[in-house]
Formats: sequence, C-alpha cells, structure tokens
Amino acid sequence: MIKQSKNPNAKANYKISGPDAKITDGVLRSDRFKDIYFSSENGLAEARHVFVEGTNLAALLNSNDHLVIAETGFGTGLNFLAVMDLVEKSATNCTIDYISFEAYPLDKELAFEARKPFSGIAKK
Repeated sequence: MIKQSKNPNAKANYKISGPDAKITDGVLRSDRFKDIYFSSENGLAEARHVFVEGTNLAALLNSNDHLVIAETGFGTGLNFLAVMDLVEKSATNCTIDYISFEAYPLDKELAFEARKPFSGIAKK
C-alpha cells in the first residue's frame, strides 16, 4: 500500500519581499536598486520605443498566429500595457501568451499609483 503524504508546501512561507520603492516627485524609484522604474519624461513612450519597436512587435503580430512574450521585470506592467495597446490598435488575429517574472513585485496600491499617469491606456 502506498501512503500518500500531505502537501509538503502546505506550511511553506512564500512571502515575497517588496521592492523598497516609493514615488518621489512623481517618479517611481527603487531604494533597493537606486534606480527609477521608467523615464520621468514619458515612461509609456519609453516602453513603446524599447519593448514594442525594439522587438519589431507590430511585424511579428502580423506574421504569426501565436507569440509568446516573456520578460524579466523591474517594472510596473507598463511594457504589458504598451503591448496590449498595440494589439488593440492592430487588425491582428495573433494570440499572445505574456509571461512576466518579477523578483520584487510592487504591491497593488503602489502599482496602481505608478500607472496613474497612463490611466487612459490602463483602463482599457
């Protein structure tokens, strides 16, 4: 007879430490890494230039039925918003699996606050 064991993860503590980030003068900054999360000039334009245009994503959407986009993050979800904005504006039938890994995710309130300048695109 095989004895079934209890879930070994049942009592595990998977608490993730935060990024030690705060918004100062309208700019999201990481105290842990002594860096900003995105350009204080226009973070969305930066995400579009680096992440969307830098990967030639528009052409990839039009020439593929399925894409997997994976990113490692130091982020706020702004790259994701830029991708979804492009998808909504294009006439693509491409499906996307979007995977993002974040070692120090922002808490819900800080993420919401950081995306306020981009609320027009974030509400879609």
